[in-house]
Amino acid sequence: MVKKTEKKQLKGSHQAEPDAVKFERMEDWFQSFTVDQYVHLKDSGMKDSDLVDLLDIPVAILRHWKMLHGLASYPASIFEVTTKEQEKYYYKALKQRDLRHLLRQAGIQARSITEIPGDEWESFYVSLDGADSYTTLGLLEQEVVLGLLAHLEPVLETQAAEVCVPVGTYKVIRYGGNNGGQIVNFVQPHRAQKGKKGKPVQLLVKGRVQTAIKPGMYVVKNSLKEVMCYTSKEFFMLFDLLQDTKYRPNG
Repeated sequence: MVKKTEKKQLKGSHQAEPDAVKFERMEDWFQSFTVDQYVHLKDSGMKDSDLVDLLDIPVAILRHWKMLHGLASYPASIFEVTTKEQEKYYYKALKQRDLRHLLRQAGIQARSITEIPGDEWESFYVSLDGADSYTTLGLLEQEVVLGLLAHLEPVLETQAAEVCVPVGTYKVIRYGGNNGGQIVNFVQPHRAQKGKKGKPVQLLVKGRVQTAIKPGMYVVKNSLKEVMCYTSKEFFMLFDLLQDTKYRPNG
């Protein structure tokens, strides 16, 4: 067991070191410390708090190391990191102290850091590198213990209004009053509640006011699975129907 006086002395030996030296020391420990060493220290009676003081490392760094080696599980956060070049990185980390260590490992200088609330992960879409497709932060964080989830290149900011066109095709279905079940299936992963034949279908999208889909309206879904509803007049002002293309629920 390490005595308190010994821990203070060991911790004090690093207090005056420059940030760069401290980072290199923590990085060396992070890469070289083994599970066997950890188990040996724990068997000797040391607690994690003793290790933190002995090694002079942040608690978040020790917890990060334990998670990567499957020794523990802690609640993590997702952070949006923006650089001065307007690049965006999405990282899963335990705390901002842990995140800053990860950013320094990657040589990334953050201009701003924003924590994304957990209830937004499933509806927060990001593009996949090298692919014309999207996924959510909620799905990405399930695949990564801790670390980088996604990297987005900077978007060109225009100073005046310009013209843009959609990429790819949108899916559409018309509510005729008697196909409420089709509407419910079509709007997934969002929810919809059908009523009696000929009555409106209620569209329930998280974060939006409940929308009544009335008979004769068109329901449009884009590649991000966002759903919008239009009257017949509105729909044909915005879209042309491709008569030779049929909607396939699994397509």
